Amino acid sequence: MPQSQVRGKTMKDEKGSILILGLMMLVVWSLIAMAAANSSIYETRLGGNQYRDIQAFYVAEGGWGDFAGSFGTTIADNAPSNVDWRLFLSHSQLLAEQMGFDSGDSNHVFVLSQWASPFVCIAKHKLDAYGEVIDLGNGMREYIVESHGYDAMEGQAHKITRVSLRSRPNLDIPAALYSKSHIQVEGSSTKIQGLDRCGSNNKPGIITKSDVGIGGNPVIDGVPPKVEYSTLDLPLEEMLAFYSTYADHSYKYVSDVTLTKQSWGSLIGGSGEPLSPVDPLKVVYFDMGDKTLYLEGGTQGAGLLLVRGNLEISGGFSWYGYIIVMGYLSYTGGGEQLITGGVLSGKAASLDLIIGGDAVIEYCSKVADDLKKKIFPMKTLAWMEVF
Repeated sequence: MPQSQVRGKTMKDEKGSILILGLMMLVVWSLIAMAAANSSIYETRLGGNQYRDIQAFYVAEGGWGDFAGSFGTTIADNAPSNVDWRLFLSHSQLLAEQMGFDSGDSNHVFVLSQWASPFVCIAKHKLDAYGEVIDLGNGMREYIVESHGYDAMEGQAHKITRVSLRSRPNLDIPAALYSKSHIQVEGSSTKIQGLDRCGSNNKPGIITKSDVGIGGNPVIDGVPPKVEYSTLDLPLEEMLAFYSTYADHSYKYVSDVTLTKQSWGSLIGGSGEPLSPVDPLKVVYFDMGDKTLYLEGGTQGAGLLLVRGNLEISGGFSWYGYIIVMGYLSYTGGGEQLITGGVLSGKAASLDLIIGGDAVIEYCSKVADDLKKKIFPMKTLAWMEVF
């Protein structure tokens, strides 16, 4: 065959192959484009779902936070011993009904939240091993709170968080001086004042589960001045444990320690006038074990002074707020020693005064209001996400 014919046939065959190859490549690229488009759509949907899940989760977190932050103000436990009590918190009663709220059930309470996000928070009392409501005393109870959060766009995403909470102790103390043991009051210049120096909420001067011994001619005033052999048993250990988690200053000692001229906040007043804080209140915690903390020479502060152990005060001392001592409390030495607020002692409280000194404990109702700005209404004990 002539060379020109062979070459012409080869070129014709190659032109057909190029067409087929081009069509195949077009199909392949079309499939790749379709796969990429589907992948993009899938990733967009996945990202959207993930966003909605995250949104629903944070709504659920905000739901129980709304409950914890509002407890004691817009939210109250109206049945503290009822094991079947349920509180539903939501911006929508209809949504609460979908989660089990029944307006005809006397055990159910609905509280309208001012927070507009789509959530339902369901609270109930935590029960002990015997099926009874856990009551730690002085207003301290434990709650199980389940919060359901939904995404704001479509309501398709649903997240649940469950927390265990403990309510804050009652911040208003029962007397200017409370002790679980014997109180010995000495000195002609000592004064324990239950009459409210900051309002009209008068209290007893002294409440003790034991008796009161008096030497000299101290002033004990209140409504009534003193209550002996009281049945009131404050949970001081639980109160100290709750408050200490808010400590701005925390100290631990394994032996007795003496501190002088300490300052945990500036004060004004004194010399016959109740003290007032200049700085924000602080929580000061000393873990002394069974040892003794000696505060001497011009120590002052405002807020909560917590002492796990014993406390002896001498020389000038000024405090606005409460002092909680798990061991014994003793006043010795001269100088003005003024507490505006009150004292809670786990063991014997002894107020011994050297002539020329001045030891005063005076109740002030304003302390409780000031501490509410510092101590959150609820403490988180446990948290989990429910899947």
